[in-house]
Amino acid sequence: MTVNPTAEYFVRTGEAVLTRWLRTRAVGDRNALVEHFWYLCRRAALRLRRDGLEREDAEQVAALGLIKAAEYFRPGEGVPFEAYAWTMVLGELLHHIRDATPLVRVPRRLRSTERRAAAAREDLRQRMLREPTTSEVAAMLGIATVDVEEAERARRSQRSEDLTQVRETPAYGLSTPDRVALDVALRSLDERERLLVLATFGAGRTQTELGAHLGCSQRHVSRLLSRALKKMARELE
Repeated sequence: MTVNPTAEYFVRTGEAVLTRWLRTRAVGDRNALVEHFWYLCRRAALRLRRDGLEREDAEQVAALGLIKAAEYFRPGEGVPFEAYAWTMVLGELLHHIRDATPLVRVPRRLRSTERRAAAAREDLRQRMLREPTTSEVAAMLGIATVDVEEAERARRSQRSEDLTQVRETPAYGLSTPDRVALDVALRSLDERERLLVLATFGAGRTQTELGAHLGCSQRHVSRLLSRALKKMARELE
């Protein structure tokens, strides 16, 4: 079999920039890694074309996933960087597209209040070492308890609707081979892992929200999600 020298050189160069980044953790070396694997961002942008999202903008969004892949990748796990990065790039772009078109619209006023309440609740949780009451959250924000309740109720309604639908979320925008590959990768996960992946990248839920939904900590959700992505990356090799 004839080996394409250009492709071989590209692979060797990729291995070299990855090794250098893992050794130095210098921003310049990370940028070189991102530049080398930028083709993954272009591929994702082309395959997830959406009205109102320019290809260049889509590439920039996908690049956030590539940067995360560089930061979180651990070579000892046995998953090639390219496969791991592709999963992160695709997930970041899907997350952005889904977040831009939420299933249930929540008024801006309530979204703002809910975000402030979530930050305040987390702050109080860290300080008090227990779950704060809604009244305590409202007092910290200087607003009425009923306003916090209304905002959190609206957010729970949106989250419930989204989580109901993420189990059936289609891999829209993907070509048939990619859609089949993604479906196969998702089937390699158990039910909880699949829910985490789809809720995070499909419905745009945060790890804190998912922890509350599943009754576990954000850190545990992060570990579960990382394990699920590595499983998917192995299937997508």
